[in-house]
Amino acid sequence: YAFYGVVFLLSVKADKRSALDDQLRARTLLAGLGAQLDMATFRSRQLRTFMSVRLKSVSASSVNRELSLLGAAINLYNSEMDTQLPNPTKGKLLREPEGRVRWLKPVEAERLIMTARLSLTPYLADFIVLALYTGARRGELLGLTWDRVDFERAFLVLEAEHTKGQKRRCIPLHPRALQALRHLQTLGSGEFVFSDRNGRKVGSLRKSFLNACERADIRNFHIHDLRHTCAAWLVMEGVALVVIRDLLGHQSVKTTEIYAHLDLVCVRQGLSCLDWKGQNLGSV
Repeated sequence: YAFYGVVFLLSVKADKRSALDDQLRARTLLAGLGAQLDMATFRSRQLRTFMSVRLKSVSASSVNRELSLLGAAINLYNSEMDTQLPNPTKGKLLREPEGRVRWLKPVEAERLIMTARLSLTPYLADFIVLALYTGARRGELLGLTWDRVDFERAFLVLEAEHTKGQKRRCIPLHPRALQALRHLQTLGSGEFVFSDRNGRKVGSLRKSFLNACERADIRNFHIHDLRHTCAAWLVMEGVALVVIRDLLGHQSVKTTEIYAHLDLVCVRQGLSCLDWKGQNLGSV
């Protein structure tokens, strides 16, 4: 069957936020497996060879994304054409290492904010504050418009089309976040919260952010780590993972569980149940 057509059709679905990435993955699959691949005779041995070659140059995570696309393409074809082609990708996903979790201590965060206030980018410090106190993603904040900020009731709205999970989220605003937003009102006149002097949406803060991190002597820290920091602070204060999941917009609590090891409140409560005087403790 037309393997290329099915993979490409799947990769450019209009409602897929990962369409561009999927197109690149489709080309990788076609180059590695062959555009004339006979799916009726495609078996695990061929797939394992492809995976082995790919792992020499990319991570297990990248290979898994490619396998997921291939598996979805086969399932789509079987569904549309009412066939039962074998799907060798089932059960083949590789184990991935735990996601990177880098977060700032409060004193480090304050140092970064103070340094950012000295930046030539006037809205950088406010962006950092909002990211730390809302847990919103970079794109969600840069795409935020004033009509979705409710100062009176102290919350902002992230519409489904602006979020990674394509679900609407309402985020309560911490007093520091409100203060940052009020300051941002004085900087621009555009519809976007983060806009330049001409009212145009800000495209990127990467360079100014990295410069601020360097001046604040904060190493190995990315913009997305501001979101990690928000989650880490909440976990360490004993906030339930399901609450953090909803605030951050995770699809599953399993994603939020990468922060579970920081839940020192529950650990301390558990340790407090131990009899440190040795009473009622059995011998080992």
